[in-house]
Amino acid sequence: MFEFAHEVYKLTCTVSTSNPECLHLYTMSHNDSRQDAKLARKTFAALASWREKMFFPCLVSLRPDLTSIRTTEELPMKASLIAILFVVTTSPLMADDDAPMITPIQRITMETAQTIAKAAIDACRKQGISAGVTVVDRNGIAQAVLRDTLAPPITLPVSQKKAYAAANFNAATSSLEERAKTALGNLPELMLGAGGLPIQAGGSMLGGVGVSGAASGEADEACAQAGLDAVVDDLEMGM
Repeated sequence: MFEFAHEVYKLTCTVSTSNPECLHLYTMSHNDSRQDAKLARKTFAALASWREKMFFPCLVSLRPDLTSIRTTEELPMKASLIAILFVVTTSPLMADDDAPMITPIQRITMETAQTIAKAAIDACRKQGISAGVTVVDRNGIAQAVLRDTLAPPITLPVSQKKAYAAANFNAATSSLEERAKTALGNLPELMLGAGGLPIQAGGSMLGGVGVSGAASGEADEACAQAGLDAVVDDLEMGM
């Protein structure tokens, strides 16, 4: 935006110097009275041009007449009005322009997903359970899939559905069992039973892990929790 230094009666352009018009205004000499008056007229011309592009009709309807400026003594009042109008009419737009166009998203790595899956398998083995484990990213897409040697093939699709549900609802699937009686229970991609947990760290949801193979969902969930415990400290440190 423009700042008008009343005490020295000069206009200084402080918009990005990548703008050719702005760079020209900024580098012009302000020592000569005629040059200052010329600069004021040129400044308003630039503002009017930007106003047309940014749809600021109020700037034109309220603009002071700078065409008659001849000396620096006439600058302060009129220049100040332009400055106020420019700030008022452009500030919201500038705030929008400053908003980021890309949102950074935290994701677990493939290696982290594999560590979770292997730790869950190992936890189930200690209990004599042959399980299938699926780890999904925050979008519910599988990143790591493991099936123990003797685990039934059905453990894979079941574990994937548990992981998918945990990631999408950001909740343990054991807490979603009541929803299985609703329309959600009819969605083939969801398994609303115990055994799925969200992967969380630093207040962010990073994915989900699902385990299938135990005689109860609670035992599946305990294995899933063991998988998370294997990486949670490192994830928290990395956030």
